[in-house]
Amino acid sequence: MRSEPALPAELIAGETIDDVDASVEAARDVVGRVRAHIESQAQSARVPAGAPQRSSADVSSLSAEQKIRYGLARRA
Repeated sequence: MRSEPALPAELIAGETIDDVDASVEAARDVVGRVRAHIESQAQSARVPAGAPQRSSADVSSLSAEQKIRYGLARRA
């Protein structure tokens, strides 16, 4: 237990050395899966630093006349 403090004592049990060794291996497996799950959640929750990229206005729904007016207004 001293050499691996990350292993919960509640997961270590057994009457013989072999039983204790088996429960230590099972505890390592559980701790590894929990760590992997937490790390994957942390990766998906990360937000990139900085402001988002600017994008131009979506003019696909405008009529031809509206597109011309929009373009001329941007030039002025």
